[in-house]
Amino acid sequence: MTQKGLKPFFLLIAIGLIGTMGVKAGFKHDITIEEESQTVTMTTFSQTVGAALTHADIELREGDVVIPSEETRITGDLTIRVLRAKAVSLVEGEGTRTFFTTETQVGKILAAAGIELDDNDQVYPRKSEQIALDRKIEIVRVDVDYEEVSETLHHSTVYKLTEDLEPGKTQLLSEGEDGLSTCTFKNVYENGVLVSRQLDDQVVSREPIAEIVEEGLDKLLVTSRGMPFRYKEMIVMRATAYDLSYESCGKYPGDPAYGITYSGTKARPGVVAVDPRVIKLGSNLYVESLDSMRDYGFSSAEDTGSAIKGNRIDLFIENRSQALRYGTRYVRVYVLDEPIDENMMIGYAN
Repeated sequence: MTQKGLKPFFLLIAIGLIGTMGVKAGFKHDITIEEESQTVTMTTFSQTVGAALTHADIELREGDVVIPSEETRITGDLTIRVLRAKAVSLVEGEGTRTFFTTETQVGKILAAAGIELDDNDQVYPRKSEQIALDRKIEIVRVDVDYEEVSETLHHSTVYKLTEDLEPGKTQLLSEGEDGLSTCTFKNVYENGVLVSRQLDDQVVSREPIAEIVEEGLDKLLVTSRGMPFRYKEMIVMRATAYDLSYESCGKYPGDPAYGITYSGTKARPGVVAVDPRVIKLGSNLYVESLDSMRDYGFSSAEDTGSAIKGNRIDLFIENRSQALRYGTRYVRVYVLDEPIDENMMIGYAN
């Protein structure tokens, strides 16, 4: 090649080097990286956000969020935000797993973790709330089923006092007959554990018929405390106990009907629930035990109950543990022929 021909060749090389330097200089950018409370400013030739973070020795961990995303191309000066994920404990039944996220609202955390809730399921804190300081979310899976049970409605025995018989003598006027009902119970399970079983509906297919017995007795009741009272009739009944717990009455404090009887009075020791077809609401009663349990005593028929049919009586006992211990037993219920003082209605609790 002649000397004259070399000039254009070297000129082309020079132009190429200058062009390469110009291209490289065109990718030089000033970027700012904000990470929690730290801010780093640097110059980089990186072409993407992810490459710039690598250049800055910033390692991303599970759940971290970069704004803009790692794939974003850098075309000028740029501010990059790195949001560090924090651990959240997701508790479901006996299991716990750790999930890393930058979200703080419970609903968004669950969505990010792929957790779906059914209508009955519960979550604490609520989905609309911010995560608590302990960064723990409890998921309670709630399942509901309904169970049908046939139940015998035992007939009552009503004693009609008469002067035509000697004291202590009895005479059967008409035989009783048990009734039959179908009870539907609502069972509620939390994380597979039965936590509530409530009577949801009761259909009586056959009403019980009371046995009627005449008895020649003086119409004078002498209570366990030696107090004489005259009464109109006496009925042998199956007794249970109830209290103000949700399991017993199906209401929580704050409910306008919480602690209020069917008659509109306040539930208290001495108040009982009856079937108004057997014992008229408002009747003054004396409940006498037929076993070693002490008498429930003077009481007032002010309440009813969906399961209280026929010769059933439900005694209000304020203390939950005592109500459970009472169980089921038979009692004599005297319908009094004279009023009683409210202070006499001490109930089982005392």
